[in-house]
Amino acid sequence: MHGRHCFLFLAILLSLWDFAAVQAFDVRDFGAVGDGIADDTAAIQAAINQCVGEETFCLAGHSWLPPWGGHGGHGSGGEVFFPAGTYRITRPLVYQKRRITFRGEPGATIVAEPSHDIFYFSSAFRIVFENLRFVGGRIQLNFFTNNGDMAMLRMENCTFENASLENIRAFNLKSEDEWRGIPPYLVDWAEPVRPVLAVNPEAEATTALFPNSTLFAILNCKFQGANTFLNGGSDVMVIEDTEFERTGGQAVPFCTTTNLNLVRVKARFTGTAEESKACQAWFDVEGEVGALNGVDLSMDDCEFVNAEGCATPLLRSRGMPSYKNNTIRIRNSRFDLQGGPLVRYKAGTLSGILAVEGNENLSATPLKAVDFEQIPTLEDIETKIRYQPYNELPLATQLKWRIADNQGFDETAPEVFAPFLHEPLPVADVTASSVARAEFQEEFTGKTLRPEFTDGVAVEEALRAVFAQAEPGDRVVLPGRRFDVSEAILVPGGVEVVAEGTALFWSVEPELTCFFRAEGSGDLIFRNLAFYGGATAVNLAAPGGTAVFKNCGFLNQSLTAIHAMNSPEKLLVADSVFFSCGGVQTNAAHSEIRRNWVCNCPQMDERGFFVCQGGEMLAEYNLFVPILPRVNIGTFRPEEHSQNLPNGNNLRWFDGNGARLHLNANRIGGEFNGMTPVYLAGESSSLLFEGAYCWFGNAYTRHCMVYCRDLPRAILLRDIVFNAENLARGVPYNIMVRDKATGRDLPTQVLPCAQATCITMYE
Repeated sequence: MHGRHCFLFLAILLSLWDFAAVQAFDVRDFGAVGDGIADDTAAIQAAINQCVGEETFCLAGHSWLPPWGGHGGHGSGGEVFFPAGTYRITRPLVYQKRRITFRGEPGATIVAEPSHDIFYFSSAFRIVFENLRFVGGRIQLNFFTNNGDMAMLRMENCTFENASLENIRAFNLKSEDEWRGIPPYLVDWAEPVRPVLAVNPEAEATTALFPNSTLFAILNCKFQGANTFLNGGSDVMVIEDTEFERTGGQAVPFCTTTNLNLVRVKARFTGTAEESKACQAWFDVEGEVGALNGVDLSMDDCEFVNAEGCATPLLRSRGMPSYKNNTIRIRNSRFDLQGGPLVRYKAGTLSGILAVEGNENLSATPLKAVDFEQIPTLEDIETKIRYQPYNELPLATQLKWRIADNQGFDETAPEVFAPFLHEPLPVADVTASSVARAEFQEEFTGKTLRPEFTDGVAVEEALRAVFAQAEPGDRVVLPGRRFDVSEAILVPGGVEVVAEGTALFWSVEPELTCFFRAEGSGDLIFRNLAFYGGATAVNLAAPGGTAVFKNCGFLNQSLTAIHAMNSPEKLLVADSVFFSCGGVQTNAAHSEIRRNWVCNCPQMDERGFFVCQGGEMLAEYNLFVPILPRVNIGTFRPEEHSQNLPNGNNLRWFDGNGARLHLNANRIGGEFNGMTPVYLAGESSSLLFEGAYCWFGNAYTRHCMVYCRDLPRAILLRDIVFNAENLARGVPYNIMVRDKATGRDLPTQVLPCAQATCITMYE
């Protein structure tokens, strides 16, 4: 990176330099030693503080409709780099701005005493940790987001060991008397490299939770210890390809409050029987009456194994009496719970959906699928436990359970639940409609090229020069700062374009067609980039090949963020932010939209956001929040000129035109008046729509979950919680079909191509 110095006073001198050409901020350039003995706290804090000067933030989503001025945004941000070594800290490291990246070499380790946190983020908005190991500390990563829309937190390839309290905390406390969050700490910045944290007395005085509009991802990580691994909740939280080893202790490993999805997670409990009994369950799930968000726990292809004699259930509810919009979905997983059970309900609690399907018991003792501290009566379900706004809807539309096709399980449920048990969808139909993940090349290992940005040389000229040198397999590395662009840049095929931190490309030309136009054969990777303005951010003009977009931001594109209509082979968009008039338009043979925070600009109108023209598209673990045009954002009422439109606001999240769509475990929001989730055209189209928490529109949109211009090949719906605000009575799935004879949209209860199971509703 740079020359290494050992004097802390250089942190002050460095602040006087021009950092326009700096890539990542190496902590050793600020005086960190990394020998596990020296106190590296002040040096690392100085590097963190330097990133403040590299950050920009762009408000997006401006509207011509008052009082709307913007909703969220993105920007550039710096990166703190840790070479291999052991960095000892003696007080918490603090960051109070919106976005920052922390990245380590293999072997980079941060150690702390058990009495204090390692990191505290008091306004976390876009925080990334990659390739770091954390040892000790009280709370290793402590995030306060204050319900900041478009917040995204990601930990990837990290290791968390032996925290004294929690590895990761990510929830907000809410003020009792107003709509604001309460930070857990007060920060004294009297000395910039020695910020002092004091416990916030207001936080100690309340337990009320504030909704967390965050997409939180933990990917390819390892956790070990006797502490709580995760304490928090987000609108969407995803844990993938991660291992947990519980080594004794009495704390519950996972305390969750909203939406948690686990995919290919392996967990081991190696404590004693007494410790197992004390911690009560792997997951302690909270769901409260009146909460804006219920609890959604989804588990797929996971493995949980307890030590001999440790009869720890997988999950125990601890919510207040209610089964509002709570969903528990456990499938295709393996368990040895030493007598279990899998799910244990506290007295007076239930989940609206319980789906336990296709799992395997690794123990010789039968595993009980569900257990009750007190079995409810039908009267309890109808009166005491029932969420009261459900009163006008039949009980059968609220409580749906499926326990089937498990090996070595006791699948029996109390007789009172017999009316609410559902058979699974036919395996052959699900298989025919599902879309499997594909393998993608996600990093190139050729030579590294860096543009030379100098005074008097236009950004476009510097970029053209470096791309002219790039060969297939090369990486073009940019600094994490803002770049003003007035014309499209040609990107050759076969290269990776990546920033250390986040590079923001800003359109200074109102008619800019795109920032990058990719031509030529070969795979492409775009990583850590953000784009503001233009008609399109990236135009994939070359046929064939694959393209990957990771940790990117797309703001205020007037047409679509990614245009890929020249028949690419595969397309992946992951861990990115959208606030544009369109997300992706593609005719790729295979495309995937994963773990993205998605919002549409108010100028978007009469179109789909993610459009799949033929081929197949998998969309999972995304967080959607709609902003509709023609609606006054202050009153949520339609503008006068749009009140009599027959189709309301014809906006859709997904368009499938002769395509196969598979939507899994997305949180499809309905704030600001909803959008139609899916639009199908063409008789060859199909849809598998599952595991969603979904507002499906309201009085000013098409009143349905799925709108069909033509009769599609198949529609499969399962394990979906959605609102019944405009549910036509007697139309349980709310599929709408256009009557070609009359041109009218008809709510249709039964279609020959439609099957559904485990759908619950709320108002």
